Amino acid sequence: MKKKLIIAGICAAAIALTVAAVLLVNHYRGRISYAGTTRGAVTADVVLERDINGTPLVQAKNFEDVYFAIGYLHAQDRYGQMEYFRAIAAAETGDIAGADGPALGRLSRAIGFMDRARDIMKLVKEPYASYLKAYAHGVNTARADLRLANMVARDWAPEDGIAILLLREWSNAFLNNRETIFQFSREESSAGLKDIIPENLIYFFPEDEADCVEAVRKIKKLVKNRIGAFNRGYAFYLPAQKVKERYPVTAFSCEDPLPLYPGWYPLHVNTPDRIIKGITHAGIPFIFSGTNLDIAFYAFTLNLDAQDFIAIPIVRSGDTYQYLGAAGWLDFERPGGAGAVRVTEHGPLLNDVYENREYGSFVVTVRSVVFGEDYIASLFGIPVAKSIEEAGALVKNVRSFPRVYLFGADDAALRAWSGQVPSRTKTDSVLRHGADAAWTGMTELSAFSERTDGAVAAGSSFTADAPAAVRENAIIDDERSGRLNALLDRKKRFAGQDVENVLADTYSPFAGLFLPEFLSILGDNPVASSRLARIYFQNWDGRMDPGSVAPSLFYMLLGRFMSEAYGDDLKDMTGDGMERWDLLVPQFYTILREGGSPRFDDTATFSRETRDTIFDRAFLKTMRWFNRGSGPVMDEWKWGALHRGRYAIPGLKSGEEDEVLPVPLGGSCDTLLLGVPGTGLETETATSLSGFFGIDTSLIFMNYSYSTDPRSGFYYGETKRLGTSSFHEVYGEYFLTVKPEKK
Repeated sequence: MKKKLIIAGICAAAIALTVAAVLLVNHYRGRISYAGTTRGAVTADVVLERDINGTPLVQAKNFEDVYFAIGYLHAQDRYGQMEYFRAIAAAETGDIAGADGPALGRLSRAIGFMDRARDIMKLVKEPYASYLKAYAHGVNTARADLRLANMVARDWAPEDGIAILLLREWSNAFLNNRETIFQFSREESSAGLKDIIPENLIYFFPEDEADCVEAVRKIKKLVKNRIGAFNRGYAFYLPAQKVKERYPVTAFSCEDPLPLYPGWYPLHVNTPDRIIKGITHAGIPFIFSGTNLDIAFYAFTLNLDAQDFIAIPIVRSGDTYQYLGAAGWLDFERPGGAGAVRVTEHGPLLNDVYENREYGSFVVTVRSVVFGEDYIASLFGIPVAKSIEEAGALVKNVRSFPRVYLFGADDAALRAWSGQVPSRTKTDSVLRHGADAAWTGMTELSAFSERTDGAVAAGSSFTADAPAAVRENAIIDDERSGRLNALLDRKKRFAGQDVENVLADTYSPFAGLFLPEFLSILGDNPVASSRLARIYFQNWDGRMDPGSVAPSLFYMLLGRFMSEAYGDDLKDMTGDGMERWDLLVPQFYTILREGGSPRFDDTATFSRETRDTIFDRAFLKTMRWFNRGSGPVMDEWKWGALHRGRYAIPGLKSGEEDEVLPVPLGGSCDTLLLGVPGTGLETETATSLSGFFGIDTSLIFMNYSYSTDPRSGFYYGETKRLGTSSFHEVYGEYFLTVKPEKK
């Protein structure tokens, strides 16, 4: 009997299954067959077994056949999603992504994802080259079986998965550029910004670079909305002495941007030599995280700045422009022909991604850390490693974007940083110039790995106890890591439910800080809405749960309070759309506790505002916002009604997207169950996949389902999400056998 548990806060409101919906699902189930026999480029029979939820089990004789099977499964369930990212990586966007397609194509050609992927593929050694080829064979076999080949003429190639990985990791790095978050004109910047913003996040630009900065902003929006962050999350290890069953437990949480459909794809692998419960990603032929019974292994990208924007002086020469290179003024190159992005010896022009036009004194390019063939080898090697020491050796001195790994065994865990961070001069400029643009070397992060026999956590933004080389380049998120460490320290022994509770934790450290202050300022205000707000706050435990009103009030009020206080200092950076205002919260709390800080005085008025008058102004605007958008009844302002996630399944024609119904979500930007609100409180980034691996039981929570194909019975639609289910073993409902091709 399967163990069915519900993780509190992830889905407080389930969508009911109607009779019509059941009939629809059954109708779709008949359209894609998950049973029977097919033939493919395998060395021996491969059995693809699925349970009633669609969770797959691969039974194969060797790993070459395993990767064929993974390719087949990915294409069977996620081909449209795979083709979407392949088209972008290969600059073959066509109608994909609608109006954004041309810009995405120019960006991809400029960075050269596919060209670099082909170069890496040539250097990949055996058996890994055969694994990549086998994955491509699996994809193409599924395309033929499902009659998908007519959607895109080009067969899947071994380098396509590498190109998608390059695209996703480069894009993630672009979104981690610290110099893109808080940008200020040097001519218009306010004094005292260090009181408001962490010093390492304050960057300036002169007016003659404004068009370059605007180009960077537009590309960041494009990357954020159409490609998204990648492989962010956290994991933790509990040693045997911390677990009631006396066996170590490891747990993980994957965080994905919305509205893109998550690519994570859990599966089981059984071979004569290895049993793996793993997490793969559609379109990318690797098992990124999981357990192989000898060790548990988890990998996440670090939120570190490993890219720089470089300003290049230009001059007009007749009807064209020249740029300043090492040998003087040089002509631009256009390797892609007319209309293509122009290229310099410093890299491609970001200015050309959206349009070719008249420029000022500078153009801008980007320089980035990249990965090599040794990174590919490490990704294939880790899932079959027999010890944490062997796994740690595989990521040592590997050329890659900054990453953090957590490897767990029966007696110890290894937290291993890996990848490179460029060594460069410190600057407060958005764009680097001349000598400041040079990289003097690389800091190798794998030098800082550490072994422990105690509880330990690792994550994309968990840098509180990280080496200096990590923290100096990180976008720091101490609230979530601090909360996790507190929960792990609080309990002497953990049962499975306790681990679930940690993963599903929605307590907001920000609420813990600000609630007493808000209650104090509200005081004896006789206004009815103030009294009601006090009641909601007094009865609230600080958890951002979907069924509560207090989270909605708190989050919107805190944002408005900061906007009103900083509106004259940060100008157009405040309001509903202020990016990463969460990074300003700790310093705002310090200013709030001071009470009489001049930051509360609005310089645009003749009167002198105080903390309390600014709070009252923010409170009134908050009430007005809710009344206009949600009506006058405060009981209807529940977090889950406003804080929702939408997954858009990319379409392959005319940029069309299949968007499923919004899902009420718990959590916030500072909670372990992540749910980062954007404008209007709709969710921008959320925990999409989480779970834990133990000896007696393993569970996963998927806030989506296996298939994006409406012909499938495992399609994520209006009626179905996987939710929480046992991941300990697969109970077979469907069996598909892949037999070797006839000679």
